[in-house]
Amino acid sequence: MKGIKMTLDTKVQPNLMTDWRKIQGYDKSVDAIVVNVGEGSFKDTFARIPNPVAGDVYTVSFDAWGSTEDNKITTHCVPLEEKDIIAYAEGGEKRVDNGHVDWYNLSEKSKRYFATYRLVEHARSVMIRARPGTTYIRNIKLEKSPYPTDYEE
Repeated sequence: MKGIKMTLDTKVQPNLMTDWRKIQGYDKSVDAIVVNVGEGSFKDTFARIPNPVAGDVYTVSFDAWGSTEDNKITTHCVPLEEKDIIAYAEGGEKRVDNGHVDWYNLSEKSKRYFATYRLVEHARSVMIRARPGTTYIRNIKLEKSPYPTDYEE
């Protein structure tokens, strides 16, 4: 990867996301945040970064699936300018203009997604954005690490 030397650390890192089940839209019957979004709209879910420092590396990972064709899910670090995307899950498409990573046509089965960012000054959260259709998101993990590790409760 450009700009950072990484060594694989498979040790599970602490989840800095306190309780994703308290996020608006959580549905106990499917144990997921359910996001219904109309055409041309979106809905954001935020993983707040505690005590962010420019240059630190954070990874957000989550399970997601969709119920309609053309579902799309996006991540990016907030604020929206000049992101340093280090890595992201297979099938993602990096948009250089604003630091988004997009995944299109979500499967009807749960799949794990991740994006790793080097923080810029004033960074405060990583955003997961659901786009048109019904999207299910669960097991959100934010970790101070260049690699996603297994989700554990």
